[in-house]
Amino acid sequence: MDGGSTIIYIAAQLVQSGGEDKTIITPNCFVIKCLCGKVRELRLVGGKLWPERSSTLEFPPCDFETQEITKSFVSLDGLSCDKGIYCAKEYVDTKRRVIAATKNQIVFVCNHSKIGCTSGHCFITFDELAEREKDFLVLTDNNLTNEGKQDQRRFEVEMVKLREKFPEGKFVSVSV
Repeated sequence: MDGGSTIIYIAAQLVQSGGEDKTIITPNCFVIKCLCGKVRELRLVGGKLWPERSSTLEFPPCDFETQEITKSFVSLDGLSCDKGIYCAKEYVDTKRRVIAATKNQIVFVCNHSKIGCTSGHCFITFDELAEREKDFLVLTDNNLTNEGKQDQRRFEVEMVKLREKFPEGKFVSVSV
């Protein structure tokens, strides 16, 4: 489970759905707090604390390839159907290594404000995911009540493009 505030909601859902048999690897301090004592094993990816994100920056890098990652939850700073998936520069290498090591499914997690944004650095494109034959889905919310018309329109236009480009079930928006 990656860093990022939206990942905390995923962790809370895991607790409610019975994640006692899971091993969780995360740099996210809030995820550790949420899941402590509720899963089989928690592994904090060490490194320097990035206080703005309550997360660690890896140092030294974690060897994800030896971790048997079956499903990963990767947070995003931006997502564009045409340009790819974005994050802070500091996390590009880590996210690429997690994607490479994930055996089954990658769940890209972001709130609606990230859909159609290209802030940060592109760390993977949808073409590259296809070339690597990676199973993925994007999970976002559709809570647009506090957004301006321009942001609502950007979200709606981008979601239409994403749904046209990919099979049903690749892009899931949930009410919050």
